[in-house]
Amino acid sequence: ELEGVYKKLKGYGFTQDEITKAINKYASSLDEDGRAGQGGNKMYEYDDLYAAVNRNDAENFEKIKQYLIETSNAKDPETSVEKNVRGEFKDDYLAYVESGEIAKADELRSLLEEHFGLTEKTAKGWLQDEFTQAYLDEDQKALQAYIDEMERSFGYSQEKIDNLYENAEKHAVVNDYMEDHPAEEFPEYEDEEFGRVYKYITEVSKTGISAIQYFEYADFMANAQADLNEDGEPINGSKKEKVVAYIDSMDIAPEQKDALYIAADYAESGLRKTPWH
Repeated sequence: ELEGVYKKLKGYGFTQDEITKAINKYASSLDEDGRAGQGGNKMYEYDDLYAAVNRNDAENFEKIKQYLIETSNAKDPETSVEKNVRGEFKDDYLAYVESGEIAKADELRSLLEEHFGLTEKTAKGWLQDEFTQAYLDEDQKALQAYIDEMERSFGYSQEKIDNLYENAEKHAVVNDYMEDHPAEEFPEYEDEEFGRVYKYITEVSKTGISAIQYFEYADFMANAQADLNEDGEPINGSKKEKVVAYIDSMDIAPEQKDALYIAADYAESGLRKTPWH
């Protein structure tokens, strides 16, 4: 049901960031049992905090932050408040980077790091995501701005930049494929599933296996565990036996089973020992 609402909001033109901000803001208003707060007049709202951050008014934004933490109904009030602020100013930071306003970008990133829990990993993730989007949009100016920031602030090597280009090209392959295939044939996926989506498109789809069949198989692969011996150690080959049995149980052609076996990074030479051979 939630996924349906999410898709509908995206259909109305809301971005993922906007939807996430709204969800986070709503979540911070819930009590520990998931009920909405009782409301009432508040001394400060998030807009007051955002305004103080915009002014770089540390004395006031720390006071307002603490007030919002103390009056929050979220399970982890401090994390909730800090996450909301990071989400609010993410686009500002990226806009400063893209426009070449380096001093403003540095000042805002430092402020978010010092006061609102922004980690290096998260900041890098923002830049890498925007790099990928700029690549897909063929926006060379923005692309170079993000490269410059990653090199300047985080010491990215040329090898790492090359890896980002390679990853962005994979996203282009996935986007092109999905544009040519209806949604009911190729379901939406989360970012963490990108690797399996790319593998399906480049290695498996040509065999005629459906995306849903492959994702169900990939889910099984991700959750399958090796059996343990009496000492609690994994028994060599026991997970592979389960995977082979799962593949063999699928109502697909032998050559399609071969494709799934190879997609699991098992050696092709082992195919002759599989039940369908």
